[in-house]
Amino acid sequence: MRYTIEIDDLNTLVESLGESLVVADVRKNREEGAISAAAVLNVKEDISGKDQFFADPVAIAEKLGQVGINEEMTVVFIDNGTNRESAKALFALYQLGHRGGLHILQGGYPTWQAAGIKLAARNEAATTYNYDLRDNAVFTYEMVKEALADETVALIDSRSYERYAGLTEPKYKKAGHIPGAVNFHAKKAFDETGKWLKAAELEENFSSLKGKETVIASCGSGGSACLNAVALLEAGFEDVALYPGGYSEWLDKDEEVAVVEEVDKKDK
Repeated sequence: MRYTIEIDDLNTLVESLGESLVVADVRKNREEGAISAAAVLNVKEDISGKDQFFADPVAIAEKLGQVGINEEMTVVFIDNGTNRESAKALFALYQLGHRGGLHILQGGYPTWQAAGIKLAARNEAATTYNYDLRDNAVFTYEMVKEALADETVALIDSRSYERYAGLTEPKYKKAGHIPGAVNFHAKKAFDETGKWLKAAELEENFSSLKGKETVIASCGSGGSACLNAVALLEAGFEDVALYPGGYSEWLDKDEEVAVVEEVDKKDK
């Protein structure tokens, strides 16, 4: 399945899928204008939990149903172009076992606005979102601790190499990374314009992970990890998971950390 989509391909889907396609407006800032006939989701309120990275699946599914999205529809997420809101929303639906297509529009709202695509008025009546939760799509601290001993599992750190290596740390009390994690800076999933790399390029980016049965994306506290999780899915990895607690939670648990001198240089 493709998880990113160009504007021309979206236009084709709009024409071919009709009411089974939903454009989900997940922008933080909508001052530039509304997307007519889109389903509006506030990622902070509708996808995030009060004290959790993701809200309870029941609550997310209920909100999706309220805005007219069911589990069979093809959903295209549009944000302001940062990809962050779209990636988090997409992975939330991935966790729910969404059966329809899931896509992020390349270039976000600026691309949408420039194309001038008009959506037909949609039936905004509430529906039911029936989810089939992927139990291992979101890892807890305990699950990560156990997974680190499994050679078939890879944990990736999505932060910059400098932070991963322990050369600098602007946010947390100790620099370094979770021992056993390998570094794939999420920024490398994008080209110089901020668009997602093509699937073949992402496959090459993650080529050293081939053979791993499960790949867990982490970062400091979940945001960049979602970008890499989507990039892994786009690259063709089938068992992708997220550790939203990340390095922040690892430190909160008073766990030991690793720095660059203690890891193989190939992780750079």
